[in-house]
Amino acid sequence: MQSRISELEGAVTEPIAIVGIGTRMPGGGDSPATFWKLLEAGVDAVANAREGIVDIGNGASAVNMYMGHLVWTLAYGKVRWLGGSIGRFDFFVALGAGAVDEAGSAGLAGSGGFGMKFFFNDWFGMRLDVRDQVRSVRGPLGVERIVNDITAVGGLSVFIPFES
Repeated sequence: MQSRISELEGAVTEPIAIVGIGTRMPGGGDSPATFWKLLEAGVDAVANAREGIVDIGNGASAVNMYMGHLVWTLAYGKVRWLGGSIGRFDFFVALGAGAVDEAGSAGLAGSGGFGMKFFFNDWFGMRLDVRDQVRSVRGPLGVERIVNDITAVGGLSVFIPFES
């Protein structure tokens, strides 16, 4: 097998032809002759981006969302788990609006979602919430598109019970 590979590698004797060449030479070359010398020497002419060149927004950036929500409780109930104590629960819907600030784009946003809370006693509960934030994003070259960010959040809550 190795002899066959060596035979095929040795059989390629066709010269390489450069059909056209531009005027901007990599690696500091200012003529085709200088560029050819760089090629013969095996110089790596790839350089990092120069200072002052602005990225037009292809990279990831932080998104700051400032949202306010109205929450409506659709159902409220009590349940007894396997003969234990009685726990409370509720289902809710949330609608909201706010502002978004991110690199290259700023504007209004909307949000909607649903969730449920389980109360284990008067002061401790668990929450599951699913929201869809909708916002406009300005991409490279000023192209705007609508983005839906769906988030699911679960957490534990501590409530301060008030007595009347």
